[in-house]
Amino acid sequence: MNGDAQLIEILRLTNASRAAAGMNALQHDARLGRAAQAHAEYLAAGGFLSHGGIDNSTPGERASAAGYAWRRVGENILARTRAEPALAYEQWWLSQGHRDNLLTADFSDCGLGRHYSPKVDCWYYAMLLAQPA
Repeated sequence: MNGDAQLIEILRLTNASRAAAGMNALQHDARLGRAAQAHAEYLAAGGFLSHGGIDNSTPGERASAAGYAWRRVGENILARTRAEPALAYEQWWLSQGHRDNLLTADFSDCGLGRHYSPKVDCWYYAMLLAQPA
């Protein structure tokens, strides 16, 4: 997260929701963070949303390529015209599939990335969540 206050706040909000549900906090993993950041940059460059990455890579392939050995992996992505972390988090929280990822008890690690696209005047966010192998 490289000290990005926006991403730190999203992780804090995620962990507050997990604590309220009686779950362990997610720990930031730098490898997953690099993979999430690269995916956010890829999405921003293209001006689109997709779980498919460069060469149609999957979230699991991106985690593996970053050196993270995983048993289970999930990904949340979004695009927003405003960068407030609470609103970005809320967008994920209000989507059942994204909320399910946030509250998956098996996940213990995560990485976050975000990148601005002047092409479409939007912020792109990516979150990789994982259970280590």
